Amino acid sequence: MREILTSCQLELLRMIASGMSQARIAEEVGKSEGTVNQMMHKIRERLGVASTEEAVIAAGMVQMPPAPRRQARQSLIPDDDPRFAIRGMQQVRDRHGIVRWRRI
Repeated sequence: MREILTSCQLELLRMIASGMSQARIAEEVGKSEGTVNQMMHKIRERLGVASTEEAVIAAGMVQMPPAPRRQARQSLIPDDDPRFAIRGMQQVRDRHGIVRWRRI
C-alpha cells in the first residue's frame, strides 16, 4: 500500500477512517474542502475503488466485521419426552449441540 499512496494520502485516509468529515480534515490540514475532495478522488483512482469506504477498507485502515456465527440446530427429538426413550440408552448433547445416544 505504501508504494501506491503517498504519506500525505495515507494520513488523509487515516483521518477519514477515524470518522472525521472532509470539512474537518480541510481545517486540520489547512486546505480547502474542494482540495480535500480532489485528493480523495485521486486516492480512489489509485486504489481502483468507487467509494471512500472501499478506499479505507482497501488500505487496510478498517477491518471487516466477522461473519455471524451459525447457531446449532435444535434436535427434532425432545429431550424429556418418554415416547422417544430407548431402553438402556440416554440422550446427551455434545459441545456442538448435537444429540447423541449413550448407554446407561
